[in-house]
Amino acid sequence: MSLAISLALLYGITKLVGQPLTVATLGVLISLTASMGVTDVRPRRQLVNAGLMLVVACTAVGAGVWLSSDKLAGEAVFVVIIAAATFAQR
Repeated sequence: MSLAISLALLYGITKLVGQPLTVATLGVLISLTASMGVTDVRPRRQLVNAGLMLVVACTAVGAGVWLSSDKLAGEAVFVVIIAAATFAQR
């Protein structure tokens, strides 16, 4: 159900701003991945974890945009983000 809602919302937003359907599809895949990543049994902790995921995702996208002109720095930050995520997950 959440996938259908995500697709409907993102489809409307992408049409509003003139983007192709593939952008909405990517957003649905990201929301699916994020919803499977929150495994805490308590609803309050699920909400906190989902909120923290949003902060991390926005930071990673912002860093990607900021570093898009410098390939080496972008790759280095990517490796640091993956290492930090792996470390935090354990």
